[in-house]
Amino acid sequence: MQVAERSRQQALSIRSVGEWLQIQRNTFSNWVNESLRPRGIVIDDVRTDLSDGVTLVALVEALTKEKVPGAVPRPSNQYQKLQNITVALDALRKDGVKLINIDSSDILSAELKLVLALVWALVHRYQVGGTALTQHKAWLLAWLHAVIPDCSVTNFTTDWNDGIALQLENCQSALKLARQTFNIPLVLRPEHLASPDLDELSAITYLSYFTRVGGPGYDATLRQVAARTQPVVVGNFTVSAEL
Repeated sequence: MQVAERSRQQALSIRSVGEWLQIQRNTFSNWVNESLRPRGIVIDDVRTDLSDGVTLVALVEALTKEKVPGAVPRPSNQYQKLQNITVALDALRKDGVKLINIDSSDILSAELKLVLALVWALVHRYQVGGTALTQHKAWLLAWLHAVIPDCSVTNFTTDWNDGIALQLENCQSALKLARQTFNIPLVLRPEHLASPDLDELSAITYLSYFTRVGGPGYDATLRQVAARTQPVVVGNFTVSAEL
């Protein structure tokens, strides 16, 4: 009996790992598409669509606002694809992106977990702002407690599964309302937000649209701080205030 129960738990654990990977894969694919939208580039799957380096170079250029030198626009062999990925990763490192245990060959061979690790490094640097993850999580939770004090939000996974934290009816209407009211991109599917397999990084990627510079959460917090610090003028949370 104990052996059967252990086997069942192991099967559930394997299923859960597979589910959160697929959620993150979908969320990060959507994030890449949102980042490339001004360039008119659309991908289907982040795992495979970065493997020739062409889209990766375009993504790096869109994020860094710099041209990536040495890229091959139409690679015809594995060597040229690897060259594209290498120059893209070099440009990211030069721009301060921390790439740990991620090699060009991993992206070329479409290693899912390492491709997702690369995209998270980009989200962390260019969307979250490069702050330590623990610090950003604390800031997000503080903001959530301020805007929805009646909901006990303590994490970015299970506390979202019933849709109450974002909106009282359900996740679908909440994400739709955020899109219509605040132009928050639908990088996270409503069914994924409601899933018990929702992963933390997918949730943070979505919520960070609210609190990044220029987002509704950032602007509202800035207005509150500015109102309480008169006559000191506070125009942002990075540059020292002017007297």
